Amino acid sequence: MPVIFIDVVWLINFVMDAVILVAAAWMGRRKVRWWRIALGSAVGASYALLFLMPGGTEPFISWGAKILFSCLMVILTFHPKNVLEFLRFWGLFYLASFVIGGATYGLNFLLGETRPIGGMVLVSHEAVWGVNKQFVLLSIPVIYLIGKVAWNRIERFKKREGNLWHVELALEGVRVEFTGLLDTGNVLTDPISGLPVAVVEWRALEPLLPPSLLEAYREHRDVTMDLGEKAVEGDWQSRLRIVPYRGVGGTVGMLLAFRPSKFVVRQGETVSAVSKILVAINPKPMSGDEAYHAILPPACIAETDSSIAS
Repeated sequence: MPVIFIDVVWLINFVMDAVILVAAAWMGRRKVRWWRIALGSAVGASYALLFLMPGGTEPFISWGAKILFSCLMVILTFHPKNVLEFLRFWGLFYLASFVIGGATYGLNFLLGETRPIGGMVLVSHEAVWGVNKQFVLLSIPVIYLIGKVAWNRIERFKKREGNLWHVELALEGVRVEFTGLLDTGNVLTDPISGLPVAVVEWRALEPLLPPSLLEAYREHRDVTMDLGEKAVEGDWQSRLRIVPYRGVGGTVGMLLAFRPSKFVVRQGETVSAVSKILVAINPKPMSGDEAYHAILPPACIAETDSSIAS
């Protein structure tokens, strides 16, 4: 009868979990400290020992327990900042698990000497939990589709991150900073002056907007309709313009816009100071995950100057 050493089982699972977590970090382009990898791997390896406990293992092998421990490993390893980031790395964790686990099982099954014993399989005289062949065959297309979707999402994230720019905007001494997404397909211009338009959500501009406009945006009113009925404080009445736009699906609307005194975009060593641009105020968030707060036109990087002072 084969003998299973608990310390060997723990060590093997620790190494495999570490490989999976490193692979998930690589796919997610996240630099993780070694001690976080070790902590998450130790939790996974300790969970594997629960399967060897004599009796009372049913609660530990349930779907709920598996999901709970996988969530704990992801949280301890990647320390996600929000729910979306957690779900991203949780999905990458399972993607890496499927790929690495499937490859390991396949190589062992192909190259090792196998024979069934009870509920397990001996591969080169080592115990491996048995897997239903039908389940493996059905899992192949599912794993492929999950992997393809996850990888496509990773590529979209990479592409989006390459188009994210830090924006510094100022008006009459008041300065705000936020992240903008450069959209080469953004051809929105002011029909009167012909100036390109950057669309910025109102919350990013909150420090410099007058109280009357802030009240309207907070109450979700149509600000363009309020202009004819309510006066705007200071010089804002003459500064504001109305820019028409056409959205996805052919929807037509209007946005309030103004011309800032300073508009600078940065990405690494590349800096661009844009002198001729309008800023349109969007009443809704620009990104569901708050990765950016503005849509920038191509004119923002038409001329760059890396010597501009910070």
